[in-house]
Amino acid sequence: MQLILDSSDTKVTFSVDGIGNNNTDDYNDLDYWMIITASVKSRFFNYFHNDESLEYQDLIMIRDNFRKLLFDQIGEKTELKFIEPDFEFVLYPEKNLSSTYGTEDDISVDLIINLTDTDLAYNGDRYIYPLSKQDIKAWCEYLDEVIVTFNAKII
Repeated sequence: MQLILDSSDTKVTFSVDGIGNNNTDDYNDLDYWMIITASVKSRFFNYFHNDESLEYQDLIMIRDNFRKLLFDQIGEKTELKFIEPDFEFVLYPEKNLSSTYGTEDDISVDLIINLTDTDLAYNGDRYIYPLSKQDIKAWCEYLDEVIVTFNAKII
């Protein structure tokens, strides 16, 4: 089960592959680290990530905020950041559409991937992939499936 976004020249994949190994018995159920696999491939860029980089509650937060954006319940630009800085999302509602690349949709989201150097240290470089309204809906559908699947395993 994975999310695949395929624009004319860039392919993005994202999957939640399981519960991480570093969780302990004293974790709150929502704090469980999830194994995330993500890739971006284009003519000019090739990125691959596989690590415990989002908590279960982060997945719920992403889905819930994307859904709020789709239903016009977010009135201003909103940034979603997490404990591990690999991924960020910037949500742009209709009234504040100023996405990095701009789209013809009435809403958009920038998926920001914070890049690391060869020593895995964050170096300030970022890759930004704009999500259309259709992409946002696909993320919600994918995260709904993931949350239902892992709900049975976690809670």
